[in-house]
Amino acid sequence: MKNLSLLVFMLLGQIALASSDIEDSVHRYDWNDLEVVYVQDNRFPTFTVTFYFADGALADERGEIGSSNAMFRMLTSGTRRYGQKDISDYLEFYGSGISSNVSHEYATVTVSGLVKDSIPLLKQVCHLFVDASFPQEELKKEKKRAIDGMMSMINNHSALATTAFRELSLEGTPYAYPFAGKLVDIKKINRKMLVKRHQYFNEKVKKRIYLTGPEKILDIKSVILEECRWKNKEANFVRTTPHKKESFQRRVVLVTVPEANQAQIRIGRYLNKDHIERPEI
Repeated sequence: MKNLSLLVFMLLGQIALASSDIEDSVHRYDWNDLEVVYVQDNRFPTFTVTFYFADGALADERGEIGSSNAMFRMLTSGTRRYGQKDISDYLEFYGSGISSNVSHEYATVTVSGLVKDSIPLLKQVCHLFVDASFPQEELKKEKKRAIDGMMSMINNHSALATTAFRELSLEGTPYAYPFAGKLVDIKKINRKMLVKRHQYFNEKVKKRIYLTGPEKILDIKSVILEECRWKNKEANFVRTTPHKKESFQRRVVLVTVPEANQAQIRIGRYLNKDHIERPEI
């Protein structure tokens, strides 16, 4: 029993030390009104930068649903200076890539690579933020990919059940409608919408940068401030969604799928903040 107590004490001590090390490695900066959260990590000569935008698909206006998601997905589709292949070859040369993620309330763009390549890589990323042009041919491909993906869901019972469950369980909240839109929405998306969304996120939405890597990566500050051209004092919109779903009704919903060979079951309910005692966990 004594040995067990000693082992538990040692484990707790290691956890406390690890937590302390993490806290010591986190630094916050203000780059001309742009908030930066930096986690110093000297283990490898690599970096990761995530650009956080404080708005997401809820910014899409009626008749333009899905345009924010499509815009972020198409950031690398072309600019007035470079085509999609040029951008892809550039990123591949540096062994890097750009990924995006859009939710209802926020969006992120992430790029990673070697620290020694961070300056040219971030210049390219800022070029995309400033000058993405969303070529018509690439938009056709993106819409076809999205439509094909939705049409194939009929054969993916798990994805279909999850999609139906989300929309039904979140009914009455801002999150019920899919952030990427439905078939009818995707078919309506045009280049004008994407340019409008691109301008909105660049000029109106508050941004934050999450940065990890050796201290040398902080040298990208001048690139971000000069090349991305964000007017940080003016770009201060933050999405908030005050809402409350007053009542809940127990119900069973059957979603039929022709010739299905399996059944998928989802059980759950929507939770407001006042239903969660310790939201930080």
